[in-house]
Order: sequence, then C-alpha cells, then structure tokens
Amino acid sequence: MKNDDEVMDLDEEIETIELEDEDGTKTQFELLDIIEYRGKDYIAVLPPDDDSTVIIMEMEQGDGEEQRFLPVENEALVQKIYELFKDRNRDLFEFE
Repeated sequence: MKNDDEVMDLDEEIETIELEDEDGTKTQFELLDIIEYRGKDYIAVLPPDDDSTVIIMEMEQGDGEEQRFLPVENEALVQKIYELFKDRNRDLFEFE
C-alpha cells in the first residue's frame, strides 16, 4: 500500500533510446516524442549533453521486431515534423 507521504513525480521519468551509428558506436538519446506524418513514424530525440538540439529521425521496421532509425535528409520534411513536434509539446517545452 502506498503511503500518502510518498510523492512519485512522473515528470522526472525520462525515456531513453540507444542508437548505433555506422561505426558501431552506441549512444543514449532522450526520446521526446513519436510523430506520425503521412503514414510514416518519426522520432524526436535529444542527444546527450545537448538540451537545445532536437534531432528528427524516421522509424523504419526492420526484420522481425527490430526497428531502424534513419536520418531525414529532406530539410523541408525535418522542419514540418519539428513544427508538428512543437505544436504537440508546447505545454511541455519552451521553444525559441
């Protein structure tokens, strides 16, 4: 039974995702959101040690249950996904 004096702050829980680059280096990123746009899923992540750069990547289903995350090369598409991210999360983050 939970004690009323215990306070659990769910806002402190941070979801991370481990991504591996082409050299095999694994890095933990903070997963901010998953955004669907035109039938595809994209993730918005923060790199470690940089809380001002949101990276947008496309989620692609790999073999089995494995997912791949690909860089988005089209700058207009990146901006569109970022605008959707900002709109969905305007109450959670401060944007410049």
